[in-house]
Amino acid sequence: MHCKTTVWYIVRLHQSLNLADDKTVNSNHSGIIFTNKEQISLLVLVIIAFVLGVLGYYEYYKSIDQSATLFDLMYRSLTMFFLDFPAEGKLPWTLEMARWLAPLTLTFTIVKTFLALARSKFHLYQLSRKHDHAILFGLDKNSAKLACSMLKNGQNPVVVEDDEHNQYLGILAESKVPYLIANPADKTLLKKLNLAQAKYLFANTASDSTNLEILHQALSIEKTRLLKAVCKIRQISLINVLSSCSLFSTNHPNMETKLINHKKLTARWLLGHQGPDILIKDFASRQNLHIGILGDNLLLNSLVERLAEIGIYCPNSQLKVSIIHVGKVPEENLLEQSSVLNELLDINHIHLPDFNLESLQTNAKITKFDCLYVLLKEFDSVLLSLHYLQRCSVDFPVVVTETDNLQGFTWLSEEFYNQTNFIFANPYDAIHDFDSIFGEKQDALAKAIHNAYLAEEEAKGLSVQDNNALVPWDELPEVLKDANRNQADHSLTKCRFLTGTSSPDKQTLMQTLSKENVELLAEMEHQRWVAEKRLAGWQYTSGEKDSNRRLSPSLIPYNELSEAEKQKDRDTILNLPKLLELRGKAPASSAGCRRLAAG
Repeated sequence: MHCKTTVWYIVRLHQSLNLADDKTVNSNHSGIIFTNKEQISLLVLVIIAFVLGVLGYYEYYKSIDQSATLFDLMYRSLTMFFLDFPAEGKLPWTLEMARWLAPLTLTFTIVKTFLALARSKFHLYQLSRKHDHAILFGLDKNSAKLACSMLKNGQNPVVVEDDEHNQYLGILAESKVPYLIANPADKTLLKKLNLAQAKYLFANTASDSTNLEILHQALSIEKTRLLKAVCKIRQISLINVLSSCSLFSTNHPNMETKLINHKKLTARWLLGHQGPDILIKDFASRQNLHIGILGDNLLLNSLVERLAEIGIYCPNSQLKVSIIHVGKVPEENLLEQSSVLNELLDINHIHLPDFNLESLQTNAKITKFDCLYVLLKEFDSVLLSLHYLQRCSVDFPVVVTETDNLQGFTWLSEEFYNQTNFIFANPYDAIHDFDSIFGEKQDALAKAIHNAYLAEEEAKGLSVQDNNALVPWDELPEVLKDANRNQADHSLTKCRFLTGTSSPDKQTLMQTLSKENVELLAEMEHQRWVAEKRLAGWQYTSGEKDSNRRLSPSLIPYNELSEAEKQKDRDTILNLPKLLELRGKAPASSAGCRRLAAG
């Protein structure tokens, strides 16, 4: 039986290959040597040849008056696959067919297997000769979009994925994005893919530890040009810890490192493009805002945290957030840093035991928000909630966000086309394109803020020896870049507070900066800064500031600050016209969203 085992082993040999030719893939077959139909056909042919051989030898020995046991017949049948054929003279038709079918089946299998091996080696050689390219580890819906976006932007992406049946390989094939079927944890891959001359690296596997190991390996490889490396971390609690680790907090020769989290990116985009200050036109004149979030996925946590971090819309007031949970009552510590969040937000929890119209009707509060975010992963839950809100004739903005698992999103947007206050937001295309992950366009205002700060501090005679933040933007640690991004995002909120738009002209903005408004927004800016620091783990101290221990004497209400500290916040407001001018025209706030209008 060892011959049959050998044949079948060769048929399955493709599973041990770690490389594939990108031209051989389609939406159903991701670079395998034999398709499922070919595997089944070969197995059937092997069985047919074997059975015909047994029957043929039985008839043959009978015709020459020789006896043979069943095991003798089986052995003789198997040897035909290796051209061992002792029979002579007139042969039965069954044996005649078997002696040709057996070796031909084996020959086809061996030839195709070794041709695929040679082709894979050549494919690896081609990839090893690439330069100025991007290496993406891990394939999912988001990285597939990123790879296609990079290709459209003139970059040269290569995707590494260990699952040859990954459902998104067809997208790569259709867009002609090359890829390798390989183990992302393979420590030799980065050198094989010529990382030394690559421009970009994106670690996007399902394992945070693997992603970190990929970046650690990349750091140890000598490079001939600057490499921009992005590490995707799924466990949000790791982000703050990793931000202080040397891999991400220290500048490295020829390598920039960046941490991202899909949920945090989505929450930032959602509030940046469909935040309460955009949805509620008269928010600047309101004393309080009441935001509802109907959700059953992890994006809910990230959105609440982002509201606490950046959602300072009304000075001297606490944003009220009602979180509507469906099904099982969540644990008390559902939201990370819940004690800090409850200090920054007025959080109210509403529990729906089941998701149906009756359950919705018993909670009248759901129809009394200033705006509502729907973050549900199941199609039927979204449909029920929208149907209920439509029937109640709510007039506040309702933002329906496409989540990871939500199917039928396009159908829903078409079904409720005439509901003018329903907004369907799809962040995936917006946050998983080349510019959002690797580019600098989205950081233009944050960079302008940092450069202005750099100029002011240097004018005072200070240098990097006095303050480690006094370095060019490209050398700034990611945690400090994020701080500038938060200030930039809220600068647009301040512009909307003053003028009703995020991109006012310089003259209009300057006319609104009265002494009273400057003081009002300076206090708002201090609230935002305190929220950012508190969420990052900083605490108040009556002593000197200690960055290592995350202690600051400025974590106090605005009216308790010294005049010198207050002036820093005032200067931030007074610099708005200049900063917006440096940044250029603000991006449109409707990108990636569809605000539905009647007719």
